[in-house]
Amino acid sequence: PLAHSPTRPLALSLPPPRVRHSTPQADTKAVVFLILSNHCPFVVHLKDEIIRMSNDYKSQGVEFVAISPNDPKIKEKDSAELMAKEGYPFPYLFDEAQAVAKMYKGMCTPDIYAFRNDGGELKLAYQGQLDSSRPERKGGDPSIPNNGEDLRAALDQIVAGKTVPRPWKPSIGCSIKWTEGNEPEYWGKQ
Repeated sequence: PLAHSPTRPLALSLPPPRVRHSTPQADTKAVVFLILSNHCPFVVHLKDEIIRMSNDYKSQGVEFVAISPNDPKIKEKDSAELMAKEGYPFPYLFDEAQAVAKMYKGMCTPDIYAFRNDGGELKLAYQGQLDSSRPERKGGDPSIPNNGEDLRAALDQIVAGKTVPRPWKPSIGCSIKWTEGNEPEYWGKQ
């Protein structure tokens, strides 16, 4: 499997995730959609900051939702039973068919997307890394803070009704563990 897989950029017309309702409530300013896994050192490294951010931005109308598409036959730690023990304060759902990850052209865990509420319609406003920190065991520099600065800056812009400036730095992490024979067509085009 690939290590340090970068995310693939999406078209801004990508359909948003359905969280609790088919259209966002009036007070929802943004929805952050994450592709995560339980085992990946990059996700484990960022987990506490992801939880802090979801709590920090909840009062500002930002909802978080995550999926794990990994095949637990490949990585047992990614089973639905163990996902329930991860302690995220937002929905963390098992994408057993891997259909959602494919729709978002998922490449790695974490993959991070932020959608803005534009008059009741969610539109992609950011796709990129949480921050520039990396786990030390994967060559990360311990002096780079794990503070979510890239996603926080994007969410601040979205909440303020502004456009998130580009370029967006792609997320980097562990490759998605596709079920054998279910690899997406784009997977071979890395």
